[in-house]
Amino acid sequence: MSLFSLSRKTKELQKEPPLSINQEEAAKRVLNGSPVIDVRTIKEYQSRRIPNSISVPLQELKLRYKELSKDPVYIVVCETGERSAQATRFLRNLGYKAYNLAAGLISYSGEIEYERESEVYGLFS
Repeated sequence: MSLFSLSRKTKELQKEPPLSINQEEAAKRVLNGSPVIDVRTIKEYQSRRIPNSISVPLQELKLRYKELSKDPVYIVVCETGERSAQATRFLRNLGYKAYNLAAGLISYSGEIEYERESEVYGLFS
């Protein structure tokens, strides 16, 4: 490979947006309407989540990605940022615009919904 080819490849890589964004940027984007894809398990999602997020567990993403529009810029989340990084790379390779929430929900400073007892046990309405 020539030096010219390496230089061109480096420039192409520099044009790609970063894979991950920090919690402050993610919270700002969520407030501005960016849709959130939560790739944790259903049980994890039910216990706590970003309001209005979409639950698509990582193991289902390869089967369900076509349900997602390619128009918005997604924020992809999991508990620690590892599963969501995998999902973000997968979606980007398919032409979706997506960012991983670096360090996951454990670092998120935006609004979080918690499961209520009525949702867990069906006791209250």
